Amino acid sequence: MRRLDSGLTFVEILMAVVVLSVLLVPLVTLMTTGFRDTQATIDEVQGANLAGELVEQLDALPFSALPPEGPASGVTLSTQSGSLADGAETVPGSGFRFHLSALPPTFSRELSVRRVGSTRREAVVTIRWTLNGFPRALTMKRVLVKDAILPTM
Repeated sequence: MRRLDSGLTFVEILMAVVVLSVLLVPLVTLMTTGFRDTQATIDEVQGANLAGELVEQLDALPFSALPPEGPASGVTLSTQSGSLADGAETVPGSGFRFHLSALPPTFSRELSVRRVGSTRREAVVTIRWTLNGFPRALTMKRVLVKDAILPTM
């Protein structure tokens, strides 16, 4: 009588597991890196949108209603003090209000205005957040001009 040996040996199974591991580890690493980079991009786009929202509202204000010059006069608006976090901050001395989107938990928003000559002010909007424990920031600057008249064609 002849005995047929069929099936896999332990060594063959072990080699198959090693080969699969060598092939799958880079694939899993690539996916993890992709997810992390996607989240970083989402946060950067969200930061740009939050900064753009505030800059657009500054553009809509009359020049006389712009916040006076920044940090030295105490007019820097910041979510650290809660002023730009609630979504409806009154512009100091003007009666105008910013209506802003709520910030995600790890984000903060800051506005600083400084005088650049007699007819211009520079507004600097800074958005800060943390991603995987690392601080990130995005800054958007806009020069606002008093009574700017665009040439007509």
